[in-house]
Amino acid sequence: MVDAAERMRELLDSLLSYSRVTSHGMQFVETDLNRLLQDVLSDMQLTIDESNATVVTEPLISVEADPSQIRQLIQNLLSNSLKYRHPDRPLDIRVTGKKVDEGTYQITVEDNGIGFDNQYSEQIFEVFKRLHGRAQYAGTGMGLAICRKIVDRHNGSIHSESQENHYTRFIVRLPVKHQQETLYEF
Repeated sequence: MVDAAERMRELLDSLLSYSRVTSHGMQFVETDLNRLLQDVLSDMQLTIDESNATVVTEPLISVEADPSQIRQLIQNLLSNSLKYRHPDRPLDIRVTGKKVDEGTYQITVEDNGIGFDNQYSEQIFEVFKRLHGRAQYAGTGMGLAICRKIVDRHNGSIHSESQENHYTRFIVRLPVKHQQETLYEF
């Protein structure tokens, strides 16, 4: 009964987080993705160490965003990598970024974990959709649904690519604020 009550509390907390993405979102401000990533890695350092994981990052840029939500997005993606690590090899996680075009920046989080059948690459972003049972991996099935909702609020996109037993890659694309040239008239 205690376990059921704890699962219910986790589920309610997850539902509350999901609903607050749009109802309690903060104003978009210039957000340094490097700083957010370093803060998340610092907060997760104990879990990273316990998992014997190696996290390699590349320099990222700043974007107009809700910093708390982008922080949660990055944390959820890294948490997934740590949770679904392969039991027979050290976990390697890479966080990279690149400008796709003038208006779009791409963040990729890739790991060499257990992966999944690519046919489920959209289903994993749905509320309560899980590819594994609770007995195998803890969680509510809300983490990636929250990621999708955050990215949608930012007018971006998120998708996944994976191969069972080899890797999982999450690709997030966010709009980059267009810098307008200042014109001076004399």
